Amino acid sequence: IRHREIGLRTAVSEISDRQSSFQEKFFLLSGFLANLLGAETAQIYLSTHEGDWLLLGGTSQDLTPKTQKIRIEKGVLSRCFVDQKPIILKESTDDKPENLEEVTSFVYYPIQLNKPLGVFVVEFSERCKLEEFLFTRDTVGMEIGRFIAAEIREQKMKQELASMNK
Repeated sequence: IRHREIGLRTAVSEISDRQSSFQEKFFLLSGFLANLLGAETAQIYLSTHEGDWLLLGGTSQDLTPKTQKIRIEKGVLSRCFVDQKPIILKESTDDKPENLEEVTSFVYYPIQLNKPLGVFVVEFSERCKLEEFLFTRDTVGMEIGRFIAAEIREQKMKQELASMNK
């Protein structure tokens, strides 16, 4: 597990240093996280400045990059963000031992540093991968939070430089 955490920190730093667009970096990070965690899918949703919307920052799914906005009202994603508490949804099983290892689970994990930044959503199809993630979720969340904060700072600096050059 320690090896996974070190790999995560290294990858986050490398992705952050890339000369890629804001959205490309989030797609790269989502794909890396899905692979690292053994997840089926991973998505990172970012809060808007006003806090009324969540934007899809990146996903491990092979989607065409486009802005997807979700209004913070009801639903699991919104509740996770507003309450700042993880939510785990597990597929119902008939509790037969052969069915317990391959249970689809979704984890909604709030991302924050000094303030709420977004939500990390990850889907697992194997119980052991879910349990491994739950053991390291705070480290994963903190690294995603640092990444988001750094990217937001970089975007603000670019905007300020652009406005100064006008």
